[in-house]
Amino acid sequence: HLRWAFGLVALLSSALIIAAARGDLWFDEIWSLSFARASHSVLDVFVRFHHDNNHPLNTVFLYCIGNSQTLSAYRLFAVFSGIGSILIAGYIAGHSWGRREAWCSMVLIGTSYPLLLYFSEARGYAPAIFFALAAYALLWNNLRRFRPGRAVWFWVASILGVLSHSTFIMATLAFCFWSL
Repeated sequence: HLRWAFGLVALLSSALIIAAARGDLWFDEIWSLSFARASHSVLDVFVRFHHDNNHPLNTVFLYCIGNSQTLSAYRLFAVFSGIGSILIAGYIAGHSWGRREAWCSMVLIGTSYPLLLYFSEARGYAPAIFFALAAYALLWNNLRRFRPGRAVWFWVASILGVLSHSTFIMATLAFCFWSL
């Protein structure tokens, strides 16, 4: 019965994220979109805009989307990152503590108002959370049994996390100290 419960929680959480992603863009999202629209190439996203609101990975996504007819298209990267975060959190809790704890973790994360907000806005927070959870899971599994491929994927997740939001550097440093 827990498999059905996992599916139901994932479906309910996804529905909440998608419902939250509907509506008008926030000012910060419009600001990010303006960076994307002012870019002449993907390289511009990285070298032209030195601003805290420029979350490069999200801005590259917005640049690639171009002019969309629906505002929710700009939030797809965040929505998929949020859904992925809920699934990875369930995986981590399930392997750390058990199935019931995994289910509870998914419920708590999937219904948390601040996280639903982050998972539904076109900013760098949702991908940063996703890549933090992915990097944690990869590092945790690698500390139990080392695999070079997992180490590579850990660094890929960490680099993408930094590109999602610059404050991810703190998470990467914490992961590095933990692994020592």
